[in-house]
Amino acid sequence: MRPDHYDSFAHSYSRDNESGLFNAHYERPAMINLAGEVHGRRVLDAGCGSGALSCALRAKGALVTTSLSRSCCTTSRTGRHRCPSCGAS
Repeated sequence: MRPDHYDSFAHSYSRDNESGLFNAHYERPAMINLAGEVHGRRVLDAGCGSGALSCALRAKGALVTTSLSRSCCTTSRTGRHRCPSCGAS
């Protein structure tokens, strides 16, 4: 896959991933459960799509680093990129 390939379908993927039955109610809760206690731990969420799992891990206290594509980020006035799900940069 080319580095910019994901950009072509990023917004529709994000919408479906965050609210879709499988991801929102089965896959993401299972991954969070498997991660166990993450408070204060450093987590790399490589290939994180729109960052829904990253946001859930941040909410549990993890220090998360992601590889969000530019299409899945919005640029704030400071020029930093932000997670569309939780606003983290």
